[in-house]
Amino acid sequence: MDDEFVANQNAGNPFGDDQDSDAAFWERVAEDFSVSDYFRLNPINLQSPAALAARDVAQECQSKWGIEIDPDDTLITTLYIEDPKLYPAPHRANVAHSMTLTEALLRNWQQKGNGDWFDHLGHLQPHHEGGLDCQVVDEKLPPYDCVAYEAVYRKSDPQHYDSTTQLRLTAEAFKQYIWDHNLQAGYLAYLKQFWQAHADDYNLMLKAGLFRAAWLQAEENTLKAEHKDMVLEALGLPADQGWKQLSFDAFVAAPISTRVTISELQVHGYSAVDIMVIRSADSPTVLLYIPGNSSPIHTFANADALKDWVALMCKDPGKRRSFEAHFSATDDVDGFFYSGVATALKGFAVYPKLLDAATGAWNPRKLVQFGEPLQPWPFSHFKDPIKAKSETDALQKIRNHDDYWKEEVSSGLSECVSVLGGVAIVFPELIPVIAGLSLALVGLGVDAAVNGRTLDERQAGLGRIAFGVLNACRSLPRRALRSRRAPKPG
Repeated sequence: MDDEFVANQNAGNPFGDDQDSDAAFWERVAEDFSVSDYFRLNPINLQSPAALAARDVAQECQSKWGIEIDPDDTLITTLYIEDPKLYPAPHRANVAHSMTLTEALLRNWQQKGNGDWFDHLGHLQPHHEGGLDCQVVDEKLPPYDCVAYEAVYRKSDPQHYDSTTQLRLTAEAFKQYIWDHNLQAGYLAYLKQFWQAHADDYNLMLKAGLFRAAWLQAEENTLKAEHKDMVLEALGLPADQGWKQLSFDAFVAAPISTRVTISELQVHGYSAVDIMVIRSADSPTVLLYIPGNSSPIHTFANADALKDWVALMCKDPGKRRSFEAHFSATDDVDGFFYSGVATALKGFAVYPKLLDAATGAWNPRKLVQFGEPLQPWPFSHFKDPIKAKSETDALQKIRNHDDYWKEEVSSGLSECVSVLGGVAIVFPELIPVIAGLSLALVGLGVDAAVNGRTLDERQAGLGRIAFGVLNACRSLPRRALRSRRAPKPG
């Protein structure tokens, strides 16, 4: 048996107290309760920080200012307007900054004008209750003719910035709310509730995700039948075991194979939180399972081929950052007497050349290693570091109030994708959630890439884009169509 779920499972009705109008369904599952029935009755969902932010903004606007809005359809916008004291209405204007109220809360938006205190455009004009009649033009206006004005507007098509769209809520008041609001505490509390709700079954979802990925990749010819069989043997299941026919009890109680084992992937002594290495005692073939990837199960002729692939992947900054995201942020940074994962992966990228005089050469064949076989409960083992990563990574990245939510939410979104990426293949209804998370992650990644203080930070932003777009948006929708059909035994 490869999971402690059965040890913690409550006796009694496995369906809970809910009643279903389909008597035939309940009659069937009472006699033959399948693993697909279990996941149908125990769905998983994870709200994004953006969704929580939108809810909080809407509630605050209603309770404090008496304004009913959709934060995703409401903008806080900075305009550079031809000085109303010198030019008649309608005033020509350029849009300097514009974002939804949800985005403003996520980014901790506090900038005034162009952000330069020594420039007149770094000081905002007082709020005009009736709004200013502005006409946005593409032509860049001379800065010396303009003043900076910031207000909150409803979206329109085409977009207008005047009395018809400006709200009485001032930009200054909303930015004060942003400054005072502790979105991090609320989201971490929500995340804690999520893990409490799935403490007993998230490992089963990870196990099911690997099972489903093996069958789907075999069907689409990205995984050979013999390697699909290897995965199923690691799960303790027969090679012809299909999804719809798999009973819940058999899935939970399947004995872990001693011939085909599951291990951690280690880089320079650091373990990836969710990447699994699958090996057979009588074959040099190695399988690498990276949850959420467009093809999550990779096949290598031997261990050295896998290590060479890691080094080749590290030559691309975006792919390297995506791979790095599978490690805890606490393992990412260098200390006084040791190097972190980020440095190791950069070293792999230039090997056999020296990375630098201080750290020397980084040989991937020596520094990429496999952990000991995880027995008896490998998926429970992976559940714990995924949970810990989701709760601690952001704290490692926060530096000050200005960076607070730019860092926290970027981590939070990537962790949502990480938490759900390994199980979404079991729950097709999660695909729109992951798509939404990925789009939000792209926005934050672009912001980091533009405004990062160093080249490394800009590359980190690009890595987050690669993780969100390449793994969630591009691959899962195609597989969702297949996941609606029962796997064919082969």
